[in-house]
Amino acid sequence: MLMAWSAPVVAAMAAGLWLYFNVDPRYGRNLHWRIEPAEIDDAELPAVVIVVPGRDEAEHLPTSLAELCEQDYPDLLVIFVDDASTDATPAIAAELKATYGERLEVVRNDVEPPAGWVGKPWAIEQGLRRLRAMERGGRARVAHLCFTDADLHWSADCLRSAMAHAMAERADVTGLFPRLTFGSPIEAIPQVQMVTALGLALPFEAAMDPEVDDAILGGGFILVKRGLYESIGGHEAVAGKVLEDIELGRALKRARGRLRIGHGPALQWCRMYDGWADMWEGLTKNSYSAVRHNVWAMAGVVVAAVLLCVLTPAYAVGGLVWVWVSALTQPDAVAGDVRAWLTFACGATAYFGGVRITNAVRKLLDLPAWYAFTMPIGVAVGCLFLMGSAWQYHTGGNRWKGRRYAG
Repeated sequence: MLMAWSAPVVAAMAAGLWLYFNVDPRYGRNLHWRIEPAEIDDAELPAVVIVVPGRDEAEHLPTSLAELCEQDYPDLLVIFVDDASTDATPAIAAELKATYGERLEVVRNDVEPPAGWVGKPWAIEQGLRRLRAMERGGRARVAHLCFTDADLHWSADCLRSAMAHAMAERADVTGLFPRLTFGSPIEAIPQVQMVTALGLALPFEAAMDPEVDDAILGGGFILVKRGLYESIGGHEAVAGKVLEDIELGRALKRARGRLRIGHGPALQWCRMYDGWADMWEGLTKNSYSAVRHNVWAMAGVVVAAVLLCVLTPAYAVGGLVWVWVSALTQPDAVAGDVRAWLTFACGATAYFGGVRITNAVRKLLDLPAWYAFTMPIGVAVGCLFLMGSAWQYHTGGNRWKGRRYAG
């Protein structure tokens, strides 16, 4: 009897999940949290230092680092940390230093991260050490720090607009999420579900709520008041964290920092991964960290994802087949097998609930309409990333740009 009802019960659970996410008014509002280009008088703008680490970023650096240096912002210093690059990054950085002079400081870091540190926080720490040395040499102490990545592109008014938003919102920490671009559906489909999962797990409203312990920041843009940042110990507080941006946001929020985040498609954009191999390396580096390297949590997430997301169209189609078979084998039963109808109805509800949620994200990312129907594929691929990440972690460590982070 239990086995006979297993399919409709699981389909009903999936339907209930997606009905909840579709009815709860908090979900989907991330679309409304946008940071738009803004005007503000130069005299109101505090000094900012942008710290940008980069490792083998020769493909992006000629444009991305130039865009940082060309920000329409009066008191700005950009510190680029060349993190032991082996490509043309050092030569490009030197050329840009010659072009932009005192607005750009280049730091070469050839020291591998010591025990307890991962690459990005360690590189950022080298940039901050250079800043402190410059301040000892007479440079005025800056009021705000901004952390970004070397593969992101900024509009000329990005920093000005973000600072205007931070000042208007009285924010201690401001996070900006970029517009994502993709080279192919192979890149886009899994990342659509990555954005969907982040939006469902922690809507922007909850992340900004001081009564909610959790927080979310993206490493591509973190603007923070320096006093708050230093009060938590800076990046040393997240030295060993692969998801250092999210952990930094949590630490800043625990320190009572007022957090404001938003989507800035007109201000910042990037292509996160260049093809499948690059995406596999990047997402297997991060995915297992999202469940705090807990193998049982990983297994639970995969099983739940498969049952409640990946198989939803199978429930609907299977339910219809079940109805048809019941009608052929039980011609006197007008309504057919109630379990078959329930499986179909719940499976269809769950699948199209997922379509509705994914549709909001594909609009956010400016993708064609058919991406709304790709949740089962994207979630299945996401499960592969998560399992691959766990496997790497327990068999030598996750890999990223030539480094391994041992489990």
